Amino acid sequence: MFSTAYSVARNFTRPVAMSARLANGTVRCGLATFIIVNKAGWILTAGHVLNDLALLQLHTIEKQAYDAKRAAIAADVTLSHKERKTQNTRLIYNPEWITNQSFWWCDDRAVMRELYLDKQADTRSGYYGRGGITRVSQIELLALPQCFPE
Repeated sequence: MFSTAYSVARNFTRPVAMSARLANGTVRCGLATFIIVNKAGWILTAGHVLNDLALLQLHTIEKQAYDAKRAAIAADVTLSHKERKTQNTRLIYNPEWITNQSFWWCDDRAVMRELYLDKQADTRSGYYGRGGITRVSQIELLALPQCFPE
């Protein structure tokens, strides 16, 4: 029974590789999977797989604000060198700001066109996750005819 289930499921399960570069230069990488739901290109993955995507948006805003404050301090001609240094040390720099992110959806040509995330379902389900639904509108790259044998 398991071998039969595996032989079917392996046709619909694909890898997704993620990487994120942090402000301190560190690169974090991870692997996960997604499941092809239908020929239209709908896929399903755990919502937490996309956590860094939301963080990138937040971190971009935070880092831009930080950079703007540093630039304003540097441009303020009324401040002495010591005052500039003091004001700069009061700014909060997060070395773990995500500055760049990449997803690889099992093929170099894959692009996520639409994204729907159900964070509550992912959080509640713990380790196994029930994931957010994601849709790729043109997913010919996954060789769908092979995935959906007639």
